[in-house]
Amino acid sequence: MVGKHDPIEQYLLDLDGCYFQFEGGYYARIVFHIVLKSQEKPHGFSYSLTFHRKSGERILGFDNAHTAPRHSGPAAKSKRRSEFDHKHKGSRTYEYEYVDLTTFLNDFWDEVYKAVEKE
Repeated sequence: MVGKHDPIEQYLLDLDGCYFQFEGGYYARIVFHIVLKSQEKPHGFSYSLTFHRKSGERILGFDNAHTAPRHSGPAAKSKRRSEFDHKHKGSRTYEYEYVDLTTFLNDFWDEVYKAVEKE
């Protein structure tokens, strides 16, 4: 789709398909595309930002490919949103409260650096 994008959106479009290497063979991958706005993707983009071990195993991921499962406990009492925004930590999936692209990008990299410290 051709058009004018905000700077962070354009930055992510430019990074689509890029890998970022870390010490120890860890890597992050960015996939970002403009799509038609829908109930599931009201922001108008499809994304998958992931962080992996050298073996390829995903440690962390933010994406909007499917809905996040509803969990029990206090979070289950919240209103279920129709957006597909969510994050993966290991084998668990959590809803992600999308605010804007800057916050989203900062949240991803913050989680990556926390994961690096734990490894």
